[in-house]
This record gives sequence, C-alpha cells and structure tokens, in this order.
Amino acid sequence: MDLVQATQTSDVIRIAGPPEDLPAAYGAATAVVSAAIQLEGSPRSLLEAMAMARPVIASDLAAGPEVVLAPPAVAEDRITGLRFPSADEGELAAAVIKLLSASENVRLAIGRRSREHAIRQFSTSDTQGLLLGLYAEVARPQP
Repeated sequence: MDLVQATQTSDVIRIAGPPEDLPAAYGAATAVVSAAIQLEGSPRSLLEAMAMARPVIASDLAAGPEVVLAPPAVAEDRITGLRFPSADEGELAAAVIKLLSASENVRLAIGRRSREHAIRQFSTSDTQGLLLGLYAEVARPQP
C-alpha cells in the first residue's frame, strides 16, 4: 500500500481485503492479480474471478499453466490471463501494463475465455468426482 500511495496510483489500484459482496467485487475489477510468493493450494480466488469472466494475472506459485492459460504456452487468441515468475516485480508490472493497455474488447474476450475455461475444467461436479476417485485410490489397501 505504501508503494501505491508513493506512486499516486490509488485511483487505479485497489488492494482489497475480504469483500462482503464477492460477485460485486469481481464485477468491479478490470483484472484480478494473485502475486503469490510462496506455493499456494487451490487457486480459489483466481477460479472465482475467472468464473466471473475476469482476466487474471498470476504468479507461477499462485496457479499452474493448467489454470491460467497464458503465452507462450498458448496462442494470444486462447489466453485466459497472464502469468509471471514469482517475486519478479518487473514481470508483474509488464503483465499489468499489457493487460490494462489492451482494448476493452480484448479484455472482455479474455474474460469470456476465462469463464469458459473455469467452468469447463473446474466445475464442482467434475472436481468432486476426480477428488473422490483420488481418495479412493489412496485409501485402497496395498498388497
């Protein structure tokens, strides 16, 4: 927050705590950033943002390439957001600038793809089935 104030960017950058109305918070966002510097578990906030059709920017420790489809792994017309190496402020800044300087139509298209990808790959019923199958396999008695 000190850096936001020092650079006088508080009119465009918001550091949000837990909102009371999560859909409204995601709806108000141009993009959602997860700049994790240590390995995280399930990237719930990113998946929620993607389900709300918001482009995301994530460090490599916040989400893997199967969650955020980003260059160079996918073509520009398939991206759901941008990824950057954890703790690399320059790359984070470049990702934010790239996304915010894109046209609104480009950001909306990325958001639509984000939503489609989140629903297709991480729907509750599919995820539950995969997780229960994994638990069953691990719990199976070994010979």
